Amino acid sequence: MKYEIVENKILVLQDELDIYDAPYLRENITSTAKTNNNSVVLDLHHVESISTPIIQILLAAGKTLSDFKVMNINDSVMRNLTLFGYSL
Repeated sequence: MKYEIVENKILVLQDELDIYDAPYLRENITSTAKTNNNSVVLDLHHVESISTPIIQILLAAGKTLSDFKVMNINDSVMRNLTLFGYSL
């Protein structure tokens, strides 16, 4: 997974997040949350598609972290998130 982390913000630098990226995303969210008082911002500006395991990670993070935000979501990713009940 290509990404940059600055303070509590994770910027994903690739156009697709799939099952192979899931462990890295989970670890990045977990480690960022630990060092930033459970505050994580995930920036999906470059992401054009996501897989079901990625959606599951986002749903879990939204339930367990006190401050979890996903920003810069394109329309196709938003449709997938909406199908799984993810709301912003």
